[in-house]
Amino acid sequence: MKVRHWFLAQILLLAVLLTGCGKPAGTNTAEFEKAFHLAKGAKGAPEDPAIKAACEETLAALKASDLPRAMGSLGRLRYTQGLTVDQEIAVQNLLGGVQVKLADKAEHGDKAAIEAIANMKRNSGRR
Repeated sequence: MKVRHWFLAQILLLAVLLTGCGKPAGTNTAEFEKAFHLAKGAKGAPEDPAIKAACEETLAALKASDLPRAMGSLGRLRYTQGLTVDQEIAVQNLLGGVQVKLADKAEHGDKAAIEAIANMKRNSGRR
């Protein structure tokens, strides 16, 4: 029985260490911009007009603090064919940061954030 408790304690410790204690990524767009080569003068910017438009829409939405719009454009971008692994990871990380920020705003009573989350819940089964 003692060995079992020790083993469970080790698993719990490993889980805590793997998840980390740092802050969530937030809406820092540096990784996203780097993955899609969006910095001024960068070579290798997306050639696909749909990808380029979604990237630009995401950045504009984040700049305007329009988190629901940013989530929408990131969600569309996430399911776009032809992204590199780095781009997929950057999209997923930024989307997670936006979700956390939106949930935090809703938790603090932001009516627009609460409404956006309610809309997402209603629309989640429509795919």
